[in-house]
Amino acid sequence: MFKHTVKPVWCDNCNGWHVECEFGCCYPTKPSTASLAEIPTCDICKKVDAYVDGAMTSGPWAYMCKECFEEHGVGIGLGKGQILIKSE
Repeated sequence: MFKHTVKPVWCDNCNGWHVECEFGCCYPTKPSTASLAEIPTCDICKKVDAYVDGAMTSGPWAYMCKECFEEHGVGIGLGKGQILIKSE
């Protein structure tokens, strides 16, 4: 069975994550989330709040902003990462 190589991408039009493959296939995903009292700063750029707690292509996990996640993240879901939500 042929498998497409996919990557998560942020869609500004619908304000949500999508999965996109090298052939242009794109479909919405149901993201995994984690609720935190305080959202930490991105571990990579250290400039903005993190959006994801996830595995990186280099191996370890990190808190990542959207831009750093698109460059270094492996995905959203079990064993990959979750989108951070600030608890009330």
